[in-house]
Parts: sequence; C-alpha cells; structure tokens
Amino acid sequence: MPELDSALQNQTRPALSAISRSAIRQFDQQVSDIPGILKLTLGEPDLNTPEHVKQVLINAITNNASHYAPSAGLLRLRQAVSKYLLNSTNIRYNPASEILITIGATEAIFATMQTILSVGDEVIIPTPTFPLYMAIAKAIDATVIEIDTSDTDFVLTADALKQALQAHPNAKMLVLNYPTNPTGATYSKSKLTELAQVIQNSKLFVLADEIYGELSYDNKHYSIAELLPSRTILINGISKSYAMTGYRIGFLAAPATLTSNILKLHGFMVTTAPTSIMEGAIEALLHGQDDVAKMCFITRPLLIFQELKQL
Repeated sequence: MPELDSALQNQTRPALSAISRSAIRQFDQQVSDIPGILKLTLGEPDLNTPEHVKQVLINAITNNASHYAPSAGLLRLRQAVSKYLLNSTNIRYNPASEILITIGATEAIFATMQTILSVGDEVIIPTPTFPLYMAIAKAIDATVIEIDTSDTDFVLTADALKQALQAHPNAKMLVLNYPTNPTGATYSKSKLTELAQVIQNSKLFVLADEIYGELSYDNKHYSIAELLPSRTILINGISKSYAMTGYRIGFLAAPATLTSNILKLHGFMVTTAPTSIMEGAIEALLHGQDDVAKMCFITRPLLIFQELKQL
C-alpha cells in the first residue's frame, strides 16, 4: 500500500488536521451490526420512501434521465421548491435566481458557510448543537462563538444573543437550527420575533437549517425567513420529512445576489445534483404532503408514550 512521501507529511491545512471525523458516524458504524438494536444515532427516519416517489425514480432511470442537469438543479424542481416554500413560509422565492438544489442539506450548509465566512470571521452557534456547523467553521478558520442554551430550555433567547453581540459586535453569521438536532427544541413565532429584532440591528447573516421543520408536532413550524428574508439563507431538503436520507437532495433559498455566489462554489464542488433523483424529489414535493402527515401520525404515539412515562 502506498504511504505518503515523507516530504509531504504534515503539509495539509492545519485546520483540517485539528478536526476529527464525525463521532456520530464512527459510533454508528460500530453498533449498526448489533441484532435488534434500536438506533438513536443518525437522524434517520425509521420508515421507507413512499412508493409513488420510488416509481418516479425508477421511471426516470428507465427513461434515461442520466445526463447533466443545470448546476442550480432542474428548473422544475426549483419551481416545486418555490411552491413548497410559498406554502410553508409565505415567501415567493424566484426559482430561476433564488433557489439552489444541493447534495443534501449538508452541502448547502458547507457551501453557504464557505461563501460567507473568511478566516477569522466570527460565527455564533447556540449549543448543544449538531457538530457539523463547528467542524465547517473550524475548517474555514472562522472563529466560533458558542452560546450555551442549556439553562433556557435549549432555545437561544434574545437577551443571550444581545450579550453575545455586545461582546462580538462584528460577528458575521448566526447558525439557527430548529427543530434542533440533538435536543428537539424549537422556536415559537414570538421567540423568533424577539430574536429577529436583535438580529435586525446587527451585521448578521442568518443560516437557518430547518431540515426537521415538517416534523413539528405540537405547533406548526415557523421560519425565521418570514421575519428576515433579506438576511436569511433558508436550508431544507427531502431527507427527513420524506424518508429519503440516502437520496441526498437538499435545497437553499436566499436573495439572488447571495445565491449566485453560493452557486459558483456549489458548481465547482459537485457540478450538479443527480438528475434522476431530482425527478423523485419533484414528485415528493408536489404530491407527498399526505406522506409527511402519515409519517408524523405514525411517530406521534411514541412521543405520547414518552410523555406519559414522565407523569
């Protein structure tokens, strides 16, 4: 087996050397072969992709949907995303210039942070949090400003954000993930309004990772993009809500000037999302809302059982 030339040892970027591989992924690999295990490792729905979506994918392959799509993604998919976001956020995003199809929400997050953050830029991240955001920030050599939310029901408060901005007035980005991985905490419209008032008086971009937005049980999910459309990069996808994690289709929506810059990096990183899988994503977004409702209904009894145990 080849070994790296000794003259090239320790020549990769120091920031990457300081980052470990995903601990969640490594642990998942260690335990996945245990028979009968109930895994609470990856954010993976315990359900299968709806049959009508799978059939569209099969038909797309049969009909040779195997050629390059535009870098931003199939226009029909961007139009479907635009319709979906209009229904869920009341914002009319232009599918031609304000929506980008990515390789999962992960690539959308990576491309966005790489586009906006430079070496030394400060990014505010409420904790506990999914480790991806910190890993990307460190890889860019950006500076992470953590806000511990464990004393406020795992929700970032306006007061806590105010204090962070007083100490770091030049902070460039706020990462807001909700419903939150790993705590499950989410934000009411009133809490988001309070945060938006603080953000409006800052220099912050808002990276809003709302991939679990459809899996809200007690209250309808409300997007901060509705309050701050000119500052928000809204990130979502089909992985969680349609049980399509392995298909790797995400999307982002943002003002056109910003989206065009993210698109440049996206195009050089991955060229485009897979054409046939985008056909399946169109089917999911246009005709899959009943599937989402059924999935939420199936998982709701487990939540009720957990609540009863705590009584």
